[in-house]
Amino acid sequence: MTLKIDIPENSPAYTFFANTSEIFKVVWTDEMEDSEKSSIYWHAGCHPEIVEYVWDTLGTGLPVNSCCTINERPVLLHPKSGVLLAVCIGTNFVLRVIDDDINVAGAEDYKATSNWADQTELCRTFGPGWFFGQFSETSEIFCLNSFDAYS
Repeated sequence: MTLKIDIPENSPAYTFFANTSEIFKVVWTDEMEDSEKSSIYWHAGCHPEIVEYVWDTLGTGLPVNSCCTINERPVLLHPKSGVLLAVCIGTNFVLRVIDDDINVAGAEDYKATSNWADQTELCRTFGPGWFFGQFSETSEIFCLNSFDAYS
């Protein structure tokens, strides 16, 4: 399925996925063979528990399948609007938080920067409104609210 993801809502996030040709290969999980999908959990450069949480917890809480890979990276992507909702990154995941939920994110200690050596700032990499996710019901609410906002 071809879906345009280099849209203003994803800028600058889509540059995170850019390869030398700047073509974005989107593969939905329901289009994958079982073995291919299983392989993503272990071989996509992300911790399998992160992929499991994003796809099997956050993803199953959405009204329609939003689980896919973009250039082989596991993500949640709104299937109609093409807006990124969550992205697996190594031993973390990041999620989009809509304006109405920003204060809740701050109150529940969601962070937009990492403690890694390079002090990753999500607003620079992904744009405003992106936070490192937590394994919590709040992350599920944020994800569903973002899905609804871009429906």
